[in-house]
Amino acid sequence: MLPMADGGDGTLDVLPSAAHWSRVEGHQICGPLGRPVRARLGRMDESTAVVDVAEAAGLRRVGGRLRPL
Repeated sequence: MLPMADGGDGTLDVLPSAAHWSRVEGHQICGPLGRPVRARLGRMDESTAVVDVAEAAGLRRVGGRLRPL
């Protein structure tokens, strides 16, 4: 049996179970507030990678700055 994900939180945790995917730690990307943040990527080869949106712009990246109104 293999783990399964729906594309949300935890997707990067199951990708290495699939053929030829690896996890890359500490890649710098643009966060939800426009500043650089470190996030994990799933990588298949030199031209294919996946960024988990929760890693890039999840609630943990905005901290206490949630003021929707």
